[in-house]
Amino acid sequence: GELTLVFIGYHGKGNSKRLQDCKNAKQKVRFLLGLDYEKKCTRFILKNELSERVRFFPSQPDMTLFYSACDALVFPATGPHQARPVFEAGYARIPVVISAFPNIREFADDSNAYLFENKNFKQLAEILRRIIKNPEITASKTEVNYQKCIANHSPDVYEQKVKEFIVGKS
Repeated sequence: GELTLVFIGYHGKGNSKRLQDCKNAKQKVRFLLGLDYEKKCTRFILKNELSERVRFFPSQPDMTLFYSACDALVFPATGPHQARPVFEAGYARIPVVISAFPNIREFADDSNAYLFENKNFKQLAEILRRIIKNPEITASKTEVNYQKCIANHSPDVYEQKVKEFIVGKS
């Protein structure tokens, strides 16, 4: 099968290694990478004949279009990071693959995401294989993430939280 991925926070010395391990997932994997990383990745992409599988996009505040064009979000953060991509992917109903930092575990766990150890690219490649081979498990995690987003991060929920805050401060 074919798998289209959005890579968020994709930079640093591990670019080639991450692409190589994803290439080795033994499936046709397509990537959308932030434009900021184009120069860093182009040589590897050309050398390994990945040009047809990689597209770059400019940085922007609304990622909806890119999430909707993909089968999964891969967020290989190399340090603690905000969890916003988990929510964005949740609303887009695509699976989340994210580095397992303690601050992320508040929003992403084994019930709603695939977690991997920081810089463990073999584990990342194995997760990509699982996404392809186990669509039922992936669909379940994705639905749990969507429901968590609706329950905790919808505009109505935030409106209620603001009202409670204001009333509590009076």
